[in-house]
Amino acid sequence: MSTAVCPRRVLAAAGIAGVFLLLGSPGVRPEPLPSPPLPEPDARRLARDVAYLATTIGPRPAGSQAEQRAAEFIATRLATLGYTVRWQPFPLPGGRQSANVIATRGDQPPQLLIGGHYDSRPRAPGAEDNASGIAVILEVARLLAERDLPVQFVAFGAEERVVSGRNGHHFGSRYYVRTATAAHLAGLRGMLCIDCVGSGTRFLVQGCASDDGRLARHCRVLAWRHGLTPGGGPARLNSDHAAFARAGVPVAYYHRLPHPQTHTPHDLPYRVRPEFLQETATAVLLASEDLCAPLAALWPREPAAGGSRSG
Repeated sequence: MSTAVCPRRVLAAAGIAGVFLLLGSPGVRPEPLPSPPLPEPDARRLARDVAYLATTIGPRPAGSQAEQRAAEFIATRLATLGYTVRWQPFPLPGGRQSANVIATRGDQPPQLLIGGHYDSRPRAPGAEDNASGIAVILEVARLLAERDLPVQFVAFGAEERVVSGRNGHHFGSRYYVRTATAAHLAGLRGMLCIDCVGSGTRFLVQGCASDDGRLARHCRVLAWRHGLTPGGGPARLNSDHAAFARAGVPVAYYHRLPHPQTHTPHDLPYRVRPEFLQETATAVLLASEDLCAPLAALWPREPAAGGSRSG
């Protein structure tokens, strides 16, 4: 029997080992690698967008004129960047209406969705919750505008609670998932939800049972390898990622804790730290570049198991 080693087997083994190295092991943080060329998010631009949404517009309750002004601001910015923007209106209890703002570029079907909500609670300026997330989404969209990656950006309306009961919130993301085709949802390698990322001492990237937390772990490893330090754990189903997780789409929930001022009149721009916004935008950029690369196709989608158990 020949003892020669087949070159194809060597390459295959190396490829598999590379995938496991990239995904990492739970509790093990890889050493930072030399960073590839990556555009640097603009901390001042991020802070200005938070201030505009939270101060110039102010509280943005679902279905209000202020929420609509915020949606128009987001849509105009994305269109100016060269994205194709469409509105997805949906009804709210009591005869009101909100809308999702959806932006794409190029002709490829979306493989990655980056989203977060733009509304706020009544009387809450919503700087942290969630002007911070929208600012990050707009900055990532700016930095990816010339890349033509298969990414879809969605600013969801009416995430905050409108009425009591289990289904009294997350109206925009639930409507998006409910009206999406099965082929569109199946084609998504992941949904990155950006919500409350401007304050708090703990930066977290968490996952759900839709893929046993694998996407979130993958995104954390990418961040760790570039010197960022997000933590993990199972995500609560308390933001717009919930509808996607329940539909079986892998999710990664980017947020920071604690943020005790959210939902109050004290959720003001001065509490939001631009360097935290910059850190989140960098982590999302790293994930976007990687998840839209061929390597991401090597790890398969897993069926949804319901609930939220892994991160």
